[in-house]
Amino acid sequence: MAVQHLLAAFEGWRAQGKPLVLATIVETLGSTYSKAGTQMLIEPGGDFEGLVSGGCLEGDLVEHARGVLESRQPKQVTYDMRDEEADQVWGLGLGCNGAVRIFLQPLDPATGYEPFMSMTGLMAGARRGAYALVIASASAAVPAAAWMVADSAGTMSGSEANAFLREACAAAATAASVYKIRHDGAELEIFAAPVPVIPKVLLLGAGPDVIPLARMGEMLGWRVTVADHRPAYVERLRQMVAADVRETAADRLADTLDLDVFDACVVMSHHYLTDLEYLRSLAQSRIAYIGMLGPEKRRTRLFDDLGAAQQLLQGRAYGPVGLDIGADDADSIALSIAAQIQAVLKGAAGGHLC
Repeated sequence: MAVQHLLAAFEGWRAQGKPLVLATIVETLGSTYSKAGTQMLIEPGGDFEGLVSGGCLEGDLVEHARGVLESRQPKQVTYDMRDEEADQVWGLGLGCNGAVRIFLQPLDPATGYEPFMSMTGLMAGARRGAYALVIASASAAVPAAAWMVADSAGTMSGSEANAFLREACAAAATAASVYKIRHDGAELEIFAAPVPVIPKVLLLGAGPDVIPLARMGEMLGWRVTVADHRPAYVERLRQMVAADVRETAADRLADTLDLDVFDACVVMSHHYLTDLEYLRSLAQSRIAYIGMLGPEKRRTRLFDDLGAAQQLLQGRAYGPVGLDIGADDADSIALSIAAQIQAVLKGAAGGHLC
């Protein structure tokens, strides 16, 4: 799910005042297309944004969503295809051999589209946080779909009186989980997960090879910023990509941009002294991924010329940049870089799945 695309669809439907259904994967078992925390939005006409499967389950979920909109009550739906014979009987033919549990809840304009509205505040602002949903309840005081959203600074919205929701949000800062508790003698089931954020990626250099990487980032739902010191390069690039393109001298990079808001950066100006100046600024930042275009020998020389500052880049500098996928042109090199950024940001190894 590209968070940027989900937000765009939500804003369009919200502007039309449409009631919506939020579908959230709360649990998976075995091999599944998507994991817990994946979300999709469904509008009354059956249009949707986001995928919880490769397209196999979405049609059925649209039908369930219609019932949720009519009743205004949340519900859970489970698809268990671990039995291959059952998979064929139900006609889904998923072939995933996994099970997925999905929580559907109405988002009403009259109640401000909560809790998704509070989530969007974190998503759009790239602020870290978590949310907690009561997905099953035997308590009249705490019904299913009771919720809380909390940011990393401790600001909360929702059912703030329920300490267990606050605790679930705190525990879900990095991973999604389902909790079963007893509250006033009643059993509750709570799903909590980090609020997904839009990755912010900085590309330093506005040469022709930046174009496919900037476009790929846009396709992935990233917020891409490009910076370069050459006015002609900047003006040309502004006509070719949707990214935020800035003109700045390399030694003024940190004055022009707040580097700490970015999740990843690729240094690709093809000008040695410019790249060296970029790295001096990046060493002082908190950016988790810093990719460097060029061969290993060039990286070693850059590090040597950085002196003591190179120590600040250890563990987050990647050069030669990208995964080894046999890339041999601008488009495939952009793919290899985007794949490495995705892997690093998600804490994945970036190897084969089998």
